[in-house]
Amino acid sequence: MATGFPDLVTVMVNIGVFIPSLIMMLQGVAVLMGAYLTAGALAELWGVSDDNALKYLAGKQKFSVGSAIVQLFIGAVLLSIGTLEWMGIMSRTLTGDYANSRMLSYSSTGTTLQEQAQLATLALLGIMQVVGFIAMIKGWMTVNGHYNQQTQAGLGIGIGWIVGGVLAWNFKWVSDVINNTIGFNLVGLFTPWS
Repeated sequence: MATGFPDLVTVMVNIGVFIPSLIMMLQGVAVLMGAYLTAGALAELWGVSDDNALKYLAGKQKFSVGSAIVQLFIGAVLLSIGTLEWMGIMSRTLTGDYANSRMLSYSSTGTTLQEQAQLATLALLGIMQVVGFIAMIKGWMTVNGHYNQQTQAGLGIGIGWIVGGVLAWNFKWVSDVINNTIGFNLVGLFTPWS
């Protein structure tokens, strides 16, 4: 057996240290995207009311109040995703704060194998939160593209991304619901403590 290489538990514990910072970075990206969409929606609302707006905004071929309102709403959602209040709503509404209380107080100081297994499982749940966060942003951008005729994706696909992102963000709660419903413990497959 090769020495000097960390095992999977150690790798997961080390990855878990960076997950809260990664989620905060993704929140910053969501804020920038939300600001861009909000500014674009306000410019489109101005373009609806001004007949000469097409010569100032060359990228647009036509203006629509409906697409501007949807874009303004999605921009507001993305701006609010960047706040910890939104993350609290995402984690506490259905789940009783499974997600954020663990991830914001993450520590990599497990000494026993059971403590390291718990930290590795928290890292897996954190990775699921990152995946869920990205899926929610993708879903909102798909809905925006659908209403602005920028993508071929339908509204159902965008809503599917959003719902899947919410479920991935709250994966511990989803796995507990599955465990309580059919008796299949998803998280317990990885560690004996859950």
